Amino acid sequence: MKKLRFAGILFAVAILFAGCIPSQTPSESTASAPILEEIDSWPVNTYTQFIPRPESGTPQFQIFDEEKGYYAITLEIEDRAQGEAYLQTLSSQGFREIAGESEKTAIGQIYRKDNLWLSVSVSDHALGIYVALEQDY
Repeated sequence: MKKLRFAGILFAVAILFAGCIPSQTPSESTASAPILEEIDSWPVNTYTQFIPRPESGTPQFQIFDEEKGYYAITLEIEDRAQGEAYLQTLSSQGFREIAGESEKTAIGQIYRKDNLWLSVSVSDHALGIYVALEQDY
């Protein structure tokens, strides 16, 4: 139950930040529901190939919608410091911070690199990564 609560919180944060990230908008007739899956290893796909894999953490859930052009993953981490280390990794690999907020209990940052947008949320025991590829319209 605790894992599901963390995933729910991270998903909600990712969706809130998603409004700031461009994505493709399909017509109502072609719209599909996002797919939520429980996972236990780092996924390799169109979205994760462009981002660094966190050095620590256990993958828990992924949600994606290729039609709309986004992917999100949640990981269980030991402490907030592990999530902060991931944010430093992103910066060192050329991701530019666009916006962010840090509070006592959580951090939320938006990054961009080329046509890739990331929304990353960090709390004491969870790391959430939302990935969107900018589309040419």
